[in-house]
Amino acid sequence: MKRKLTTVSQPQQKKTVNIEKPLLGRLIKWTVWIILAITLVLHIVYITGSYRNASDDSQLALVHHCLVFSLLLIISSFYGLILVLYYTARKRNLAYITAALGYAVLIILGALALFGAMFVIGAVRGIH
Repeated sequence: MKRKLTTVSQPQQKKTVNIEKPLLGRLIKWTVWIILAITLVLHIVYITGSYRNASDDSQLALVHHCLVFSLLLIISSFYGLILVLYYTARKRNLAYITAALGYAVLIILGALALFGAMFVIGAVRGIH
């Protein structure tokens, strides 16, 4: 009489969603984070300088740097948003939507910082 040998069944692996971004997506993400950090530091230094009565020239230079980095934040966040929407359409995966919302929030924050810097520069130089 032959015995039937049974094997232990392997547990089924759960399907995982691969939301890996290519290298370009990671570089854009880290670029946006670094520009955001620089923008926040510049704003903090400007606010601190306002309370400590720093010279007007140094404060104006800080505002100009805030203006430039806010513009860079908007541009890089917009590029990141376009890239994430492309990944969403290409892979047909909605897991990227949270990243798209994050980039949209960063675009809004950059725009607020940009308009704030423009307001300060306009107030200092006088609007003609």
